[in-house]
Amino acid sequence: MSEGKNFVLVHGAAGGGWIWRMTADRLREKGHRVWTPTLTGLGERSHLVDFDVNLTTHILDVVNCIKWEDLEGAGITLVGHSYGGVVITGVAERVAPNTINSIVFLDALMPGDGQSVHSYFGRSTEGLPKMRMPSEDAGAYLPAERRDWLRAKLSPQPMTCFTEPLHTTGAVERIRVKTFIKATETAVAFPNRTLENIQEDPAWRYEELECGHDTMVAMPEATADAVERAALA
Repeated sequence: MSEGKNFVLVHGAAGGGWIWRMTADRLREKGHRVWTPTLTGLGERSHLVDFDVNLTTHILDVVNCIKWEDLEGAGITLVGHSYGGVVITGVAERVAPNTINSIVFLDALMPGDGQSVHSYFGRSTEGLPKMRMPSEDAGAYLPAERRDWLRAKLSPQPMTCFTEPLHTTGAVERIRVKTFIKATETAVAFPNRTLENIQEDPAWRYEELECGHDTMVAMPEATADAVERAALA
């Protein structure tokens, strides 16, 4: 294997850095350096939850991880899972162009400029609660032990994270290696021909993992191997 790479892994809604534990272990065993920041108000940072926490807060969480860990200009592989795809798209807009060498959308959302998570899916924002609770069906496809571990750690998340629009100038498209990894058994229905457009675009890599949405829990080793391939591409 070539010299170890730098990975920043960004979790999805209701999650935390903890969700990457098995995948991060696999990458570290292979000689890579891995950071798994937890977004404000979630996981071990759930005591910081506040209705003012929004998408911008979470983008800055990751930008600051990159800054304080001296990863600016380091050619990192930035991975976002689910809601984390929205976060990493915003991160790409705020870091120096040579900071991200490879970006990976792991069964992740990809709203366009001016879209929020809700508008990306064509959902109304009328009468929404202030907090979004974890799905009671989370990890239903997992073996019982992993399913229970996942559900016990999920956190409520401010709805502002899903209603704040993303603003982008297309920085993702300027990254050298762009990869989408699809979980084939996911319940997520990606709108606007998201997957078809990626598969038809030679500038993108496309892979599939035969499991449910939380690939880093369902198939942690295969997930690590897939993001490693993206880093080495």
